[in-house]
Amino acid sequence: CRPTIKAAFESLRSKVDVGGLVWQDKGLSASVHFRLASDARHTRSVLEEALAARVIEELPRTVGRYQFTHALIQETLAEELSTTRRVRLHAKIAETLELLYRGDAEAHAAELAHHFGEAITVTGPGKLIQYSLLAGERALAGYAHQEALAHFQRALDAKESQLLDAEMASILFGLGRSQATALPRYQIDQAVASLNRAFDYYAEIGDVPRAVAVAEYPLSTFAGQRICVNLCSPIPTRRAAYCPNTPVGH
Repeated sequence: CRPTIKAAFESLRSKVDVGGLVWQDKGLSASVHFRLASDARHTRSVLEEALAARVIEELPRTVGRYQFTHALIQETLAEELSTTRRVRLHAKIAETLELLYRGDAEAHAAELAHHFGEAITVTGPGKLIQYSLLAGERALAGYAHQEALAHFQRALDAKESQLLDAEMASILFGLGRSQATALPRYQIDQAVASLNRAFDYYAEIGDVPRAVAVAEYPLSTFAGQRICVNLCSPIPTRRAAYCPNTPVGH
C-alpha cells in the first residue's frame, strides 16, 4: 500500500528533532541529509515512505542526500520548531557536517558557516568566523563578489566587539577586497577603510609581507583609473616604508 503524503509527512516530522535530519535553505528548495543513527532501520523506513509519497526526492549524483519536493514542506517543519530547538538542531547539524566533511571542509565552508551562524548562541562565534573566512576567500576566488562580501561581513559582525588581532585583520583584508569589487565605485571609501585597518595592524606587528600585500592592493576608481590603498592613507610616510616606489606626497 502506497503511503499517503500526509502519513509520510507525519513520519518525517517525527524525526526532525532527533538530529538525523539536516537541511539547508537554498532559495525556494531545501536539501536534507540523513545520518543513520542507532535507529537506522526505522530511519530507512521513514525515508522510503517519504520517497514513495514524494515528500522528498533523491539529489542527483549523490548518496544519502535528498531534497524536499516543495519548499512549503520544509517551511512547515521549520516553523514547528521552537527557537531553542532550532538553534540546538543547527548546532547538531553543524557538528555533524563538520565530521562528515572532515578533510574537505573548505569546499563546504559556506554550508558550515550558515549552520554555525544559526547556532552561534550555543557554539560561540569561533567556528562561524573560521568558516566564513574560508567561504569568503573561496567566493572571491570564484569571482562571487557579493557572496564574498556577505561572508566577510558576517565574520566581522561576530568579531567586531573584540580587539583587533590577526584574525580580524584577515577578515578586514577580505572584506576590503570584496567591497572593492562588489560595491559601487562611489563607495570605494568603505574598501579603503577596511584595507587601512588591516594594513595598520600588520604594520604595527611588523608583518611586512602582509602589510605590503594590503598596501599594494589595486582599487578601481573612475574612467579605468586604478589607485593603491597606500595612496589613500592619512599616514603616507608610514606606507612609504613598505612601498618605497610610491611618492610620499601622494
